[in-house]
Amino acid sequence: MARRMTLSQFNAQRRQAINKFNQDIRKHNQAVRKQDQERRRAVGKYNNEVRSRNARVRSNREKIRMELAKFQHKTITQYADYRSSVYLLNSAFETLEQGVASEAVHANHRLLLDFSEQENANSLEVINVLLGDELEGKQDEGSLGGTVITEELKKISNDLDQRWAGAVYSLNPRNPDAARHFCASCRGIFTKIFEIVAPDSKVLGAMPDCVKTTYGQPTRMSKILFLLHREDNARQVVVDFIDKDIDNIMQLYGIFNDGTHGSAGKFEISTLFAIKRRVEDGIIFLTKIANSEIYE
Repeated sequence: MARRMTLSQFNAQRRQAINKFNQDIRKHNQAVRKQDQERRRAVGKYNNEVRSRNARVRSNREKIRMELAKFQHKTITQYADYRSSVYLLNSAFETLEQGVASEAVHANHRLLLDFSEQENANSLEVINVLLGDELEGKQDEGSLGGTVITEELKKISNDLDQRWAGAVYSLNPRNPDAARHFCASCRGIFTKIFEIVAPDSKVLGAMPDCVKTTYGQPTRMSKILFLLHREDNARQVVVDFIDKDIDNIMQLYGIFNDGTHGSAGKFEISTLFAIKRRVEDGIIFLTKIANSEIYE
């Protein structure tokens, strides 16, 4: 038998039902507003990232155009090997750009192009500075002691991070061998990165038919191919650019170790700054490849 309800009880239940309905509406509206706010924030963040990337692209494109024009009009014959390396890297970048441009809708492919573009621009900048051009922007001793490298090397090895700190410490304009000490330390960092992330045994195990040195060890290009193959995304134009990029950086060591400037040859702060930026950005590029953070 249904329980009889007084009028006051009925009105109380009615008010409760109305209050619950209103609460549900408010919760729904709050959720909709929150979702809309999150969507607007996401859209705003994306638009900011797009604007920042476009600004970087325009800056690097303009830098490449200007540095390449200056480089091509020079008749100086110094640094023949390094100049050849710069030409080869620029050519490899143009080929890479054509080869993956259609895939650049993918965020990591855009990163690959961004980093490659920056590497090429830095390479051209260094050769022009070495040949006597002024480096744009303000440089001072304080900027030589800082670094934009944060956790990149630590992800691979604490020892590598400490080596980099030592290399930066040596890059002092009062150090008569600053450039040579810096480049020698950095050459060791690049070599060690490959030893850790692409040891010979793993490369040979995964790619027994890879290209090898006369000593039977995988070549650097084979190790780069191994790193990219982990995600089944290796392409020859990418491998070729990365290999030529590292070769270009390594050749800096030869410039400062061949006695051209004498055992105590000093360099201007702008030259040291350009060298540091070239190597520093190159390390970041390689660590992102090693950590599978681009071109996945």
